[in-house]
This record gives sequence, structure tokens and C-alpha cells, in this order.
Amino acid sequence: MYLSYRHRFVLMSALRDALDNHDFDFSKEFKSDYDEYITMAWDETEIADPRGFFADIYRLANEVWRDDLQKASLEDQSTW
Repeated sequence: MYLSYRHRFVLMSALRDALDNHDFDFSKEFKSDYDEYITMAWDETEIADPRGFFADIYRLANEVWRDDLQKASLEDQSTW
């Protein structure tokens, strides 16, 4: 809840763009990189459908953040 409505709008726009790109590899977001000290809280094989996982997040966030996303969409984003 600490994100501003503008931040939410930009975040959702980036996620929408990734979901619209059918070549985007969502599974890479779940891979641990032990050389870079980047690990996931769960085993990457536990996510059967990475694209579906993010599609669900997109759908749910659109519901929860509907008012904020609408407010930001009415503004001129070039002035941010």
C-alpha cells in the first residue's frame, strides 16, 4: 500500500506490456542466481505456469487498484 497511484499505474503498464509480448519469458523471474545472491523464497519448479501467475496478479491488481489506475490514466503522464 506504500506505492503512489502513479507508481501503480506505471507498474501495471509495464506488466501489461510484458503480458502482451508473447515472447516474454516469465519463468526467468523465478530463477535463483546464487552467484549474485538472488534467491527465491520457493523452488522455481513450484510455479507451473509463470505467465498465468503474472496474469493473475495483473487481473487482481486491476480490481484492487481500479480507482488509482483510473485517476492516473486521466493525468498527462508526460508531466510526471
